[in-house]
Amino acid sequence: MPRTVVLVGKAPCPLCDEAAEVLGALQVPWGFTLERMSASDTRAEPEWATQVPVVLVEGRVICRLIGDRWGIERALRDAGIGPSG
Repeated sequence: MPRTVVLVGKAPCPLCDEAAEVLGALQVPWGFTLERMSASDTRAEPEWATQVPVVLVEGRVICRLIGDRWGIERALRDAGIGPSG
């Protein structure tokens, strides 16, 4: 079963947009599902509003304030998610 990656962001947030683009591109080849959450969502921790984008795997924060592909790939690998193939 694919693991779920959650991207917490807000608008406007160019770094959040960049992270969403990277995660969207990795989603299928790396075999995870992607969900988006607003930093104002009641499930979000209050401090995340100043740390977006925040990426979670199974409810655990794996990175904050990172939007570049290299940083996101490294965080996903550290969380046990990687390319399938």
